[in-house]
Amino acid sequence: FNPYELQLSAGAINLGKSINELNIWHSTGATIVAVQQGDQLLISPGPYTKLEAGNTIYFLATNYRSV
Repeated sequence: FNPYELQLSAGAINLGKSINELNIWHSTGATIVAVQQGDQLLISPGPYTKLEAGNTIYFLATNYRSV
């Protein structure tokens, strides 16, 4: 599988929440495999990683649909 990527804009909903709080896998079936925060790439980010504007998330999903 090739990961999908999504850059979070300042208008994205739920900014400042952790991966765990957003319950991403249960809600979408997507698995976040990395988060780019500025020049730092977090591989296999933990559940307490917070998503902020400007982050790029990399994820795997069998049926990607915009959420």
